Amino acid sequence: MKATNGTFPVKRSKAIAALLTCATVIDAAQTAGIGLRTLHSWLDEADFQAELQRQQDAVVAAAVRNLVGELSASHAVMRQLRDDESSAPSLKLRAARALDDSALKWLELASVLKRLDALETAISELPT
Repeated sequence: MKATNGTFPVKRSKAIAALLTCATVIDAAQTAGIGLRTLHSWLDEADFQAELQRQQDAVVAAAVRNLVGELSASHAVMRQLRDDESSAPSLKLRAARALDDSALKWLELASVLKRLDALETAISELPT
């Protein structure tokens, strides 16, 4: 029986970790200690693709959480620059625009997500 790290074979787990960190598939295969043809074969398998996607989603979610955590500090700096009497007018304007742009993007995103949720709910309620 193949060694596993819980539910996924160790070599495949190493390959997924390498795919998430290496710049190319060739580098990922070398890092994982497997052949390039083997990695390409695994990339064609639905279960491998699903696990890779799951782990990619987790990496992206962690990055987004980190960025969201930094937003307050960034906005505080922009507000400080905007409100500082000694700031150049052009700097104040750029800071104000950046704050406005950020707010608008978040409002747009919230609106799109709300509409997407409504569509997904409506689709799930359609008769099959």
